[in-house]
Amino acid sequence: MDIKQSIVTTLSTLLLLTACNHLPDTHNTQVDHRSLIHSMTYTHHHQQQRLNHNHNDNHLNQQAPSPLFTQSHCDLIDRGIVHSKTTPKACTHTNKTTQACIAAFHRCIGQCPTFKRECQPCEQQAQQCLTNQTEHKD
Repeated sequence: MDIKQSIVTTLSTLLLLTACNHLPDTHNTQVDHRSLIHSMTYTHHHQQQRLNHNHNDNHLNQQAPSPLFTQSHCDLIDRGIVHSKTTPKACTHTNKTTQACIAAFHRCIGQCPTFKRECQPCEQQAQQCLTNQTEHKD
């Protein structure tokens, strides 16, 4: 690896790690259109990977749908980014905190330079946010 490639890799990694270094404001559900489009691409890519994985396993060891990507997909439908004639059964009414977690996920994906492949920090933070939100329900 030459020096130029090392610098680019280092800068990309730093950008990715700092892009989403905070938990969402529980009242902020606004997301810019560009981030929503990137998140739609990312969400659908990962849903398709899971479907292909399940199909290739001949229905053995099938993976359950990821709650994060299900929530993301449902939120994208609610925002009119993804068009659906009917609301999928998996799309349940969510509270403001869940919406804020998913909005933060969309914004994080929008800032992720590798959104077409992987943005693990965004996924991890969103999953942690959703888990914390679930644990603090009374």
